[in-house]
Amino acid sequence: MNGVAHGPVIIKGLAPILPVRLERPYADLVRSVDSEKLGFIGRFSNGYPEGTFWLQMIGGGFMHGKFNQKGEATGKELFYIYPDMETGFQGSFTNFVMEKASAVDIVSTECEELLSISKVDMKSEPIFYYNPPTNVRYT
Repeated sequence: MNGVAHGPVIIKGLAPILPVRLERPYADLVRSVDSEKLGFIGRFSNGYPEGTFWLQMIGGGFMHGKFNQKGEATGKELFYIYPDMETGFQGSFTNFVMEKASAVDIVSTECEELLSISKVDMKSEPIFYYNPPTNVRYT
């Protein structure tokens, strides 16, 4: 629609969601290994993402959930799903970065507007928080 994405979108190939500085030969390796994988499936409206999405991450895991009204992957009901597609985290994310989340087991999925998670079992583990590393600590 007038040069912008509109409707269902499937993107082939992976890209980092956060700034990544890789020196050769690692930068070329990431591009060549991940260029054939499904990168994104979701919907766009007038160039902005909306609704349910799946975004494959480098390493094989997925971010999954619904974009907020601003088209951002920000909210309290987003998921990071490990490559085994059976375990992950559900909780608060801001622009794909986990703020706090609980471990979950993926019990089942069902297709609505796109493949979406319908049922999870919360584990009795503690809530996990994002604590970025600094040059003096790594947690």
